[in-house]
Amino acid sequence: MNWLELRNNLQQFCRQLWLSICADGWRKFFALLLGFICWYYIHCSFREKDNEWRTLANIPVTLREHSDFYLPRQENLSVDLKIAVESSARRGGVNLDDFRLEINPARLPLTSLEESNYLQRPYKVILNADEHIKQKPAGVKVLRFEPQAVEIYFDRRMQVQKRVYVPVQGRLQEGFDYRYTLSQDTVTVEGPASELAGLPVIYSDSLLLNDSMQHDFSTRLAITSPDSSKFNVFPDNLEVKVTIEDKKSIISQKFPSVKLSLLYPIRGHLRLSSQLPDSVEVILRGQREAMSTIKVEQLNAFLDLTRFTVPGTYDNLPVQFIGLAPGVKPFFIKPDKFAVTLDLEENTGAAPVAPVNRAAEGAGGNGN
Repeated sequence: MNWLELRNNLQQFCRQLWLSICADGWRKFFALLLGFICWYYIHCSFREKDNEWRTLANIPVTLREHSDFYLPRQENLSVDLKIAVESSARRGGVNLDDFRLEINPARLPLTSLEESNYLQRPYKVILNADEHIKQKPAGVKVLRFEPQAVEIYFDRRMQVQKRVYVPVQGRLQEGFDYRYTLSQDTVTVEGPASELAGLPVIYSDSLLLNDSMQHDFSTRLAITSPDSSKFNVFPDNLEVKVTIEDKKSIISQKFPSVKLSLLYPIRGHLRLSSQLPDSVEVILRGQREAMSTIKVEQLNAFLDLTRFTVPGTYDNLPVQFIGLAPGVKPFFIKPDKFAVTLDLEENTGAAPVAPVNRAAEGAGGNGN
């Protein structure tokens, strides 16, 4: 038989096979489908009879660590597993250590954690084998969990800025006072979002003072974490600069512009006719503690005209002050004396009086 005859025979065989399939083909298709269903049913029945059903109690469920979440210790987080074990797996033995169940909080369908506090109220997770079983022996099928859902506690970690409070222990010698400045007023605190709002400030170690300190100094104080298991603080220490002042020491302070006023008699008809400046310059001297309380708007310089009852020109009227703290006195006044001319008010109805010119020395001096 040559090649040409062999090819013709193959073509004829294929044509006959195709015609046989096309003729009454739907019956052949359903016969094949029915045969496959029967095979699968018999195979599954024998396989089910070959499996052994077991219940494993108290399989621990772990939570995956994640930098965005705070995970406290979970109490009694375990489930029972209903499993089917094939004969191949029974020969090697099945125990609790062969299983690992894990929940990843980052993959949960969470609502806003600012509105839902899962650190105080638990979040219910429904377990399923595909997502939460991370390890199991070959030949073992997990049928169900008992209970089907577990409750977990967690919270999102956040970073906020908190002010630093420095407690002080000890005291300086009487008459000395202090103030301190920090290298930075706030620190970064990382922790559970639901508990950060309850931290008004972050405390540092105590600043220690004693009665021998009289000069400025610097030191470093550690920042105390409210709970090292929950919160992280950055940086963990700050530099503190302490300035010590001697409140009893005498100092001077210049006030370049203090308002100048006139003090008239309660019942008088004299008014100033000469020109005077609106303000004077003064240097006050006193103890540092008293000087620190003085404000320029509280000072008032004045000329006392209450002793004068007739018109005239009065020389050397001293500038006096009110509003000074005890122990504070004028050290220098510019100008410190004035000459004033007083005339009768218009329309007073009083008889004219001859003007006089007299010195006002002795009318008053610099004082409070």
